[in-house]
Amino acid sequence: MKMDTQNIINFVINSVEKFLSGNPDLTFYAFAFDCKVEDAEINLCLNTEEAFLKV
Repeated sequence: MKMDTQNIINFVINSVEKFLSGNPDLTFYAFAFDCKVEDAEINLCLNTEEAFLKV
């Protein structure tokens, strides 16, 4: 699949909606893209304060 701007936006919206519907009680303070240019891969990163404090 070609990852143009609209495809990336749709990917983010759909992925975040799906994740949040399975985790409705979590509150996120950070959202980031983890990109692997060599593989043309985009991953989403969401973090909560609770998860951050566990590190």
